[in-house]
Amino acid sequence: FKSLGLEKKHLPMGLVLGADGKKLKSRTGDSMKAAEAVEEVRNVLQPVPDPKKVVWNVIAWNMLATGRAQNVKFDPAAWVKPEAPGMYISYTWARLNSALEGGSRGFHGEMTQEDAELAGFTGYFHYHASKAQTTFDPAGLANYLYELCRKVTKAYHSERIRDGRPGFQFAVSYCWNTITQAMNMLGMFPVVMRDGD
Repeated sequence: FKSLGLEKKHLPMGLVLGADGKKLKSRTGDSMKAAEAVEEVRNVLQPVPDPKKVVWNVIAWNMLATGRAQNVKFDPAAWVKPEAPGMYISYTWARLNSALEGGSRGFHGEMTQEDAELAGFTGYFHYHASKAQTTFDPAGLANYLYELCRKVTKAYHSERIRDGRPGFQFAVSYCWNTITQAMNMLGMFPVVMRDGD
């Protein structure tokens, strides 16, 4: 919230709803606490490295990707599927980090049109980050982050990164840096996966 300029604001927000469409409550009947939400998501998550960070990423993305005034359906079972956005973003960052061997790459070669378009898509980050800060609504930034992860995933399924073309490595590196910035701004954590994860 601090990185978005929301830490001292009291803004109206939508409700968090359960599967039945009613306001989500704790087991005691009070409003559900964040710790209870984290525990519920963790209970349905398959084993992953650094589960606290992954669970937080799942909750953060799902809460922030819905417009601030919109209601959110709390659905941990759907949120932890590998293709669900919070998980997808976490795994995309980890795969890129591994392929880039933990660091960004400088430009050392020719770029194709596809490389340039992929790297160019990262430029929208500044627009969405600025809009999130001026509207006090991070939904656009959260959804942009997911879209960027989908684009870079599609690209790296068509070509190898680690020993690939330098122009492609540069474009992917640019995406990795932008994904890192967007995750940080949204309060999400990069999670390093071990080989085989």
